[in-house]
Amino acid sequence: MAKKQKKKIDLEKIAAGVRLMLEGMGEDADRDGLQKTPERVASFYAELTEGMWQDAKAEIVPLPGDSHDEMVIVKDISIASVCEHHLAPFVGKCHIAYIPKNGRIVGLSKLARIAEIFAKTLQVQERLTQQIAQTLFDVLQPVGVMVGIEAAPGLEAAATFHAGLGRQSNEVSGAAIDKRKIESDMANFEIADNLEYSLYHAG
Repeated sequence: MAKKQKKKIDLEKIAAGVRLMLEGMGEDADRDGLQKTPERVASFYAELTEGMWQDAKAEIVPLPGDSHDEMVIVKDISIASVCEHHLAPFVGKCHIAYIPKNGRIVGLSKLARIAEIFAKTLQVQERLTQQIAQTLFDVLQPVGVMVGIEAAPGLEAAATFHAGLGRQSNEVSGAAIDKRKIESDMANFEIADNLEYSLYHAG
């Protein structure tokens, strides 16, 4: 995702919309307890969507001179996002795993940063996992990458999973990971049993 041109967040417009919403509920937006609510909500959503103007790919800088080729796993990355269907905030945990190729790895803190950037946009869980996985694959060009999301209880979807193993192609060539190995590696995450995932072979 290319970095978008930075736009000025219109906090006044957001606050005005919140005030209208309160009035539409039949509330008195000027009563004690609600007078500052529109401004608070505007600042809250501005922070939760700041990833719209940040470039996740810029965070991925492979460490030089490394020969690591074992699976790298980072679990329980805390994320906060906003459901684009209802504008409801949600929190959860992100799990990222990838198998490096030619020693191309990044610092573990960068994986958390990438998850944070994509989470801080209007999202659905399925797209969030795909964006993280695809970005890591495009820049690091690993043998494979897997991303899982566990949302807080009570949300619309309990967990989604995306396993990206290269670009899809009609013929499999190069180093492709067997589906059984992917399922085995997924189990190492120890997250929800009911997962959706996609499998792509390296081309």
